[in-house]
Amino acid sequence: MLNIIICEDDKRFKNSIDEYVLQYISTNGIQGEIKLTTNDPYKVIDYVKENNHSVNVYFLDIALKSDINGLILAKEIRKHDMNGYLIFVTGHPELTLKTFQYKLKALDYICKGDNNLKKRISECLDVVVSECNKLNLHQNNDILFIKSGANFYSIPYGKIIFIETTINHKIIIHTLDNQIEVYGSLSEIGEKLNKDFYRCHRSFIINFKHIKRINLNRNDLYVIMQGDHKCFISKKFLKGVINYANNN
Repeated sequence: MLNIIICEDDKRFKNSIDEYVLQYISTNGIQGEIKLTTNDPYKVIDYVKENNHSVNVYFLDIALKSDINGLILAKEIRKHDMNGYLIFVTGHPELTLKTFQYKLKALDYICKGDNNLKKRISECLDVVVSECNKLNLHQNNDILFIKSGANFYSIPYGKIIFIETTINHKIIIHTLDNQIEVYGSLSEIGEKLNKDFYRCHRSFIINFKHIKRINLNRNDLYVIMQGDHKCFISKKFLKGVINYANNN
């Protein structure tokens, strides 16, 4: 399901984006809808705070008539939605270089004077749909397929030892081969995993198949994973670990 968000203060151009996006969705039979069309960047910020786990596609004017421009808006979006697709539209092509300074990981930059606006929008949505199809292809297999920024990772479940979150909101996936850092939340990743995985602590998801030892001392709860990694167990999630220990 694609959620389209448009922030543009040129009414004519905003209507054109609306029209071409709806045509694309209808013509290609895509599950998607325009969730928000506005000239107010603060409405976009409010939206993304509540909908940051969706597949969001943002069409953002850079030179907004507001106290924040499209680049600052995109920076705010990135605080909540690291994997959303940013497409900048502008009548000032020289401003596109600033997106690199802000490190925003934009999908595309479309100039308002481009005579192929419909084609450019379709090409952007083609990329989004293609990437989403890759994600859906692997979700039903024993593979964790995740996107972080411009990178895709395909990780067999059996190779994942445990997953942890850090204080700077990064997720570290510890595998038999290496460590992979991505942006996201443990809850979001946990929804993609199978029954071999268990969230034993607010900061850890463990793979039961890679447990070496369990310490159930009430004052020091933890598991030792393959590679001698130590993952803490919180009392809230203790029951699940005990059930596993009693059945294995």
